[in-house]
Amino acid sequence: MKKILTIALLLFSIATFAQGNLQFNKIVNFKSGNNYTVPTGKVLKIVSINALSDVAVRLPLSSCNPNGIKGVWSNGSIVPVYFTDCIYDGLTYLKISNQKFDVSGQSNQNNPQNQCTSCPPFAGVSITSSTFNNFKLPIWLSSGEEVSVAQIDGLLISAIEFNIIP
Repeated sequence: MKKILTIALLLFSIATFAQGNLQFNKIVNFKSGNNYTVPTGKVLKIVSINALSDVAVRLPLSSCNPNGIKGVWSNGSIVPVYFTDCIYDGLTYLKISNQKFDVSGQSNQNNPQNQCTSCPPFAGVSITSSTFNNFKLPIWLSSGEEVSVAQIDGLLISAIEFNIIP
């Protein structure tokens, strides 16, 4: 029994020594346009991801595709309705390590001429503040992993950086 206890105690002490200790280094806050890579010898603990309210994002028009005519039943007859696909650039609004969080925009525009001039130059998309309630926090990042916040206002991330002490 003494041998088992001695071996168990020895393995436990080796395991705890091998992992190192964490020492508080600093608070890191991210907002619009921030990029951060966890330095060597440190870890990052993301403790909150919040939006001040619903975050409005403007996506620029990237392409347009006139698609033709749809028949719509109106007042007892089929009426032709022209439509155009307006396709807008997507945006990665948040990147944490290898996870990307994107918004994209595509819309069908009904217009009488079936032309791309009916596509607005920007699409307004909203990232709701409730989106961030679904994150399982805290999120731990090790050396070399990255946090990136797009150039949008209203998104705030708070984290704690720790030194790894052997």
